[in-house]
Amino acid sequence: METVAEFGGRAVVVAGVVAAALFGRALRASWLVHADGSRVVRPTDPGREAFRRQLGLAEELLATG
Repeated sequence: METVAEFGGRAVVVAGVVAAALFGRALRASWLVHADGSRVVRPTDPGREAFRRQLGLAEELLATG
């Protein structure tokens, strides 16, 4: 993981093997679900809580809409 500067703050960028492992884990745990049979994924309520608790992600990063 790396931290990069972004417009008004900092962002954590996850890529490669780490991103693939995190994505797979999130799908298996139902933290993320595919939206309407597409490739788009959205966080579930338990997923939003897990991402906040486990990764310290802010609510605005987890909002759907």
